[in-house]
Amino acid sequence: MSHGHEHAPRFRAPSLSCDAHFHVFGPAERYPVGGVNETLRYAPPLAPLADYLALAKIMGFERFVFVQPSAYGRDNACMLDAMREVGIARCRGIVDLDENAPDALLAEMHKLGVRGVRINVSPVKPPAPGFSETMRPRIERLDARCAELGWQLDFLHPGWLTEELLPVFARLRSSFTIAHMGMFLAKEGAQRGSLRTLLTWLPLRRLRTSAP
Repeated sequence: MSHGHEHAPRFRAPSLSCDAHFHVFGPAERYPVGGVNETLRYAPPLAPLADYLALAKIMGFERFVFVQPSAYGRDNACMLDAMREVGIARCRGIVDLDENAPDALLAEMHKLGVRGVRINVSPVKPPAPGFSETMRPRIERLDARCAELGWQLDFLHPGWLTEELLPVFARLRSSFTIAHMGMFLAKEGAQRGSLRTLLTWLPLRRLRTSAP
């Protein structure tokens, strides 16, 4: 982010508005990029917390949800350092971590404001028969742990994988989000069967998860 946003916007966010999804990227020498399980899709720019907060102040955002970007894989250091600086009164975070990470690590993250885990598969990954089955143990393990902590799951993956995972989503105990409407491609049309199923099913899921 540049510092060229000094003029006030025509619309300012209401008091206590929250930016519910954004990333920060620190100096490469301190926070090296590179995912653990896949090739780096992009070289992120330097986008430090100070630049973001300057823009957020102009826009009127006062609360923040940090989300771990794929470029850092499961190394959450940059995001967690930023969360420490902002403080738990004003921020929450979604991390990417191993499903068998120690309880002590999750407890430490919880104190900082972490409230969820991202399950991230490159949106440009080509269809791979059986791949969704290889993900099932990780999803089920993280679902169980998030349910205990009151955390949520955040899914980012290509549309074909969303389609294969719909039955898994239906059984989740935790609240969850599906990024970019499941990443179904616009060229496939709004009437695609799996997209229609998702749109029909999500309101029902929301009612079930919000019930007492």
